Amino acid sequence: MQLGGAAWTVALGRRDARTASQTDANNQLPSPFADLATLNSSFAAKGLTDSDMTVLSGCHTLGQS
Repeated sequence: MQLGGAAWTVALGRRDARTASQTDANNQLPSPFADLATLNSSFAAKGLTDSDMTVLSGCHTLGQS
């Protein structure tokens, strides 16, 4: 906006749930420092495959880039 470009308001927050719990997220999501064996078991416990883990991890990596 400082250079005179277009600007618009963006709604913040999750749209995929009616509630959010930081405690649940902290307890159910693997640590970003987890090793491969821990990640594999965490994803498997949720019924996800190694391929699912790869896709989700890649998407989050691209989203942070």
